[in-house]
Amino acid sequence: SDYIPEFTGEGKTKVCVHHLLTHTSGLEGEVIWQNGQLKKEQGEYPPHEPNQDPDQHKYLYGGYDAPLSNEPGTVMSYCGYGYELLGEIIRRVSGQA
Repeated sequence: SDYIPEFTGEGKTKVCVHHLLTHTSGLEGEVIWQNGQLKKEQGEYPPHEPNQDPDQHKYLYGGYDAPLSNEPGTVMSYCGYGYELLGEIIRRVSGQA
């Protein structure tokens, strides 16, 4: 949440870059997908930034407030969304796409 303030919800302040890299963040792809589908149906997507891919923005936004399935650092579960978050952190910190 230091780099992505929109990444909110119970336990998410405990998620570190290390957790994203090792797939131990507590994120699960199915939960992210379901949350994103709900947002898509409700048309909740705000506009993307000029240096951000629109499809990636929708995918990321769809999971920002999705609940964690596990406490960060406790269970390893492959989730590509964590790597998308890492890319977004790099984009924001560097100011480049």
